[in-house]
Amino acid sequence: MWPLLNDIAIVSDSSRAEWWNLTGNSVSQYSTIRLVNIDDTPPHTLKLEKRRKMEQLLNQNVVVDVESMFVYLGQLTEVSDKTLTLVKADVHDLRDSNTTRERYILDSKMDGIRANRERVLIQRCGVVSISALDDVMV
Repeated sequence: MWPLLNDIAIVSDSSRAEWWNLTGNSVSQYSTIRLVNIDDTPPHTLKLEKRRKMEQLLNQNVVVDVESMFVYLGQLTEVSDKTLTLVKADVHDLRDSNTTRERYILDSKMDGIRANRERVLIQRCGVVSISALDDVMV
């Protein structure tokens, strides 16, 4: 039975939801259902696949684009659920220069990373993309 427009789903954790009917003065529970991904791949499997892809970049020079006006370049040494760790890193604030993000990355590929941090931790929640510096096309 599919919920109607004035029904809501209350998600109690990542794998269960309860449909409730909120019409009129009564609240009644339809049933508890199990949520699955569209392709039926278990969520923990997707997380492992993403982690494996990130781990392929370990010990390589990478470019980390973030939501803010910063770009990070350096050697990726650690990947956790919440952070990325770069060593010999260049933390560049794009507000401090007239160059674009892409121009700065291209210059870094051609001239080398201009490290200004021995080590930096980047919060993964703000990361837009990460790629090997060698994959940057000139």
